[in-house]
Amino acid sequence: MRILAICGSLQEKSSNLTLLRVAIASAPAGVEIQLYEGLRHLPHFNPDLASDAPENEPRAVAELRRCGGQRGRALDRDARVRS
Repeated sequence: MRILAICGSLQEKSSNLTLLRVAIASAPAGVEIQLYEGLRHLPHFNPDLASDAPENEPRAVAELRRCGGQRGRALDRDARVRS
């Protein structure tokens, strides 16, 4: 089974990213977890700019779509820090 892991935090030393890396390192045999690292390159979603033509997609969007062939996804949302 292949799983795509996406961390919602862009902070290099976030605890969420650390947990995803631990999950990747401890995945059982037969489970491949791929960490998607292109989140910072994705454009903001704007349905007015959406296009069905793949040649009009930003490269980061096309890369994420190629990763979409995984059977599962591990999403980790951003944890907001309050001071």
